[in-house]
Amino acid sequence: MPCSLSSPIISLLLHPPTMLLLLILPLIILLILFTFFPLSNKITIGAPPLPPSPPKLPIIGNLHQLSPLPHRSLRALSDLHGPLILLRLGRHPTLVVSSPSAVQEITQTQDHLFLNRPLFKATHELFYHGRDIAFAPYGEYWREMKKTAILHLLSSKKVESYKKVRKEEVGFMMEEIGRTMTTATNMTEVFNSLSRDVVSRVVIGRAARRTWWEHGLRSLIDESSELTGEFYVGDYIPLLGSIFGVVGGFERRLRNVFQRSDELLEQIMRERRKEEDDGSYVANHSFLDCLLTLQGKMKCEGVAFDDASIKAIVKDMFGAGTEATSIPMEWAMAELLRHPASMKKLKQEIINTVGPNETIIKEKHLSKMSYLKAVIKEVLRLHPPGSIIVRRHLTEETTINGYRIPKGTMVLIGAI
Repeated sequence: MPCSLSSPIISLLLHPPTMLLLLILPLIILLILFTFFPLSNKITIGAPPLPPSPPKLPIIGNLHQLSPLPHRSLRALSDLHGPLILLRLGRHPTLVVSSPSAVQEITQTQDHLFLNRPLFKATHELFYHGRDIAFAPYGEYWREMKKTAILHLLSSKKVESYKKVRKEEVGFMMEEIGRTMTTATNMTEVFNSLSRDVVSRVVIGRAARRTWWEHGLRSLIDESSELTGEFYVGDYIPLLGSIFGVVGGFERRLRNVFQRSDELLEQIMRERRKEEDDGSYVANHSFLDCLLTLQGKMKCEGVAFDDASIKAIVKDMFGAGTEATSIPMEWAMAELLRHPASMKKLKQEIINTVGPNETIIKEKHLSKMSYLKAVIKEVLRLHPPGSIIVRRHLTEETTINGYRIPKGTMVLIGAI
């Protein structure tokens, strides 16, 4: 007997939830197949194998295996599966590296294949769509900017020329500590202010303290660092980004931080140009001076080097030079307090090198302090400023330690 429209089977099929399930079921099956058996992961005859991979879920891949402390989760996965593992973090195939030989292969032997950085939402917006150095795509622009930074900021000659700046800022810090010795002192803020003022004098030409942009510069560094390190689901699952980015407020905070930092840097550059125009500017050979001078030259050579590029590079310098300096100093003090014997040995080395009656350590003394160098290296080993080195992006398929690494893989190198 044929089924009528009133039969239970037809009624069930026409029920809206059942119809929706029937429509999305093929999509779910395809997602499962492509997640567990992706076409790009098929091994051809004679090709090296892919690195080992933990089991993954559809769509999210291995994201569920990462905790709020991702470097610890990645370390645990590496201990379980090996020094090279291939994860799927949403849409990103991701190579997690914890082997010194593999790190050397990636950062030295085959570094030309790993020079690109994957641009995530925060870095894309905050650094003017990759107009800085750290997140700029590999190419002519990146080479020119890197050469400029090395030549006018990071060369041995330039670093030596900042000796007076370092001496004056350390002296100012010691005076501040001396004035507050009767009360508790927040050494985190003291070290952060020291590194911020040194970088500010080198990059902009003036210390941040007691200037109209002191608070704004501090917010620029802190909030930009927080946003670039925050997990944003849209970076891994774009479809969910448009939902959670708005609902969670990530995109609103990102726009707010970018606008405030852009206005701050724009005003600093405007003030610098105004001083030059009215003749009140005193040249201090800061990095900003060099960038503004080079702007016209770069334009003549056909390199797109506008104000957005200058602001992005200045942001780079503050982000890389502030916390990377203050965090190790803070941990060094904490570890020495925890290990009195090491502190006593270091103190004795300082007395032997500088002299029992001297109260000032000069830079020329530092090269003679072998135990101090060992303390610094151990602090950096135990407490690196960043637990995961800046992400890299593979531009061509290659082989690392006998494993085939597909093109487009994101690379995470653990510093711990």
